[in-house]
Amino acid sequence: MGNPREIELSEIRLDGDTQVRLALDQPTVDRYADLMIHDVKLPAVDVFYDGTHYWMAEGFHRYHAAEKNKETTILAQIHKGTQADAQYFALMANKHGLPLTTADRANAVKRALRLHPEFSDRKIADDLGVSPTTVGKYRIELQPGVQNGQSIRIGKDGRQTDTTNIGSKPEADQCGDEDKEAMPPAEDEAQAVTAEPQAKDPDDGQPAVVVGKDLEGHDLPERMAGDFKRIPDVLAMMKELAKIKATVLDATEKNDPLYGDLNVTAFQAEITCLHDRLSAIRPHSVCPYCTGDGCKACKRRGWVNKATWLMAPAENKAQME
Repeated sequence: MGNPREIELSEIRLDGDTQVRLALDQPTVDRYADLMIHDVKLPAVDVFYDGTHYWMAEGFHRYHAAEKNKETTILAQIHKGTQADAQYFALMANKHGLPLTTADRANAVKRALRLHPEFSDRKIADDLGVSPTTVGKYRIELQPGVQNGQSIRIGKDGRQTDTTNIGSKPEADQCGDEDKEAMPPAEDEAQAVTAEPQAKDPDDGQPAVVVGKDLEGHDLPERMAGDFKRIPDVLAMMKELAKIKATVLDATEKNDPLYGDLNVTAFQAEITCLHDRLSAIRPHSVCPYCTGDGCKACKRRGWVNKATWLMAPAENKAQME
């Protein structure tokens, strides 16, 4: 992908259904235009190049500000990908910056569901910065008579889950989402946390941390090493959750009166949610969108979690090999 570069405004396609907002905020366009006149450097816009067209993904207000100032070029971060890649990137990018209106958020969620009906409610919610309940509401609206969408759903960690029976769970199980998977036994988690140079990933048993490398085997810039060294800290917290779950379930199976008022179904759902959320914060790979330079996809950190890595276009991953 490389560093941002100037490209012609006329080369950028705005008609790719990548504008999430139902209307531009003209005061924002005017403010950006004024900043540009006074030589204030604004962040590069994000465009996706499919080999023929440059599809605008994020930066419509900056684009129109440059156009207002009769500029002919604009600084752009160029990603390799399709129009559809640009559309989903736009949905994720717009959870930051100028707040979306209620109508904008509804539009964004519906677009995400149309683009990726196979994604779980929680994955889309995390990507767009909304609640899983909101996503579920619009999923049912778009798919009348279908409870929680398709029978196979892809979760935020990239795993496929059969959701055929979703909707038949007890009402108390509201914390998690259909991409939730059972926590590994506490003893497996204990084995997962080992000393450096490597720790085991409790999700798949593969080496999670190797000095100087990310989890995909790419060279790891020194400035990111500190974050990756903290993966064992996250695994240790996951281990504690697994211990708590094992202790409580063992007690309830023995009819321990102390736990007589505990809703076991709700407890299992909630603690599994916590486990999944901790799992999602672990660094996984150097960002395939900016190759470590820092962009909105990686929140300027230079690295991404496993879910973001899995959803990245194959072209972006290939360039890192």
